[in-house]
Amino acid sequence: MEKRKEEIMKLALNGGETGAIIINLLNDGDLDHIIAKINDKKTKTFKNDITPKGYLNGNEQFYDVLREFVGTFLSEFAPLTHKSIHIANVLRNVEPKFLLCKNYWGDNNFIDYYRFNIRQLLVTNFYNNLMLLYREGKINRFCNYLKIKPRLSLKKEEDVNYLYDLLKEMVWCSYNDYSNYVLFDDYNNYVEACCLKCKADKDDIEKSLYNHYEMHLGNIIDNYYERIFSSMNNHFIERNIHCFMIRGNHDDPYYFNNEKINYSNIKAIS
Repeated sequence: MEKRKEEIMKLALNGGETGAIIINLLNDGDLDHIIAKINDKKTKTFKNDITPKGYLNGNEQFYDVLREFVGTFLSEFAPLTHKSIHIANVLRNVEPKFLLCKNYWGDNNFIDYYRFNIRQLLVTNFYNNLMLLYREGKINRFCNYLKIKPRLSLKKEEDVNYLYDLLKEMVWCSYNDYSNYVLFDDYNNYVEACCLKCKADKDDIEKSLYNHYEMHLGNIIDNYYERIFSSMNNHFIERNIHCFMIRGNHDDPYYFNNEKINYSNIKAIS
């Protein structure tokens, strides 16, 4: 194990921000459970200046795929602070098969394979947390509005892509916000970690964390709507448009009675 970690760390030393995050993950032990599964079967590559050997060993293949996964996270969720912590939360206690596979990243035949599996991994905790809190008022309204229901399947590419696009939108609408931790953290893992550190009753911990997740996810939803309506309002100001939305019989009173939509050029009227 330690020998593998040392070799992977050497590969990461010249990897810039991506390499720095991988080194942090290695030092904190967040990858130990995955590294333990690496085998020494070679991965065939194209023989060129980049891979003159024509293959990657087990550690090189793992680093190659991990580097691309981390790089994807950095580019897609650029506004986030503490990216290393979010990535660790995504990888904790899971063993993604794509990180251990022998499919060469540089082979275009595997583009769809990697895209789907990376997105599936990144939306798993996000979707699970939405479903955990699905019955709560604000979150239930949000999920129903966007047609996010328990019947979505993380094995279907269409559902995974839909959730992934929403996750990106929510991050970009709520950047530099402590609440973003609930988009990537695993509730059950957090409960278990708190139980190990605290002497409190597990039921009390679960209730406390449930309320904690509900509050922060609610904050992100508020930020999401705020950014959308602020952008629309600016668009309307430039064109001297005034929009008044009158609540119908089937509209949610929450958005009309609480002045949630009350901008200079966009107003919801109950």
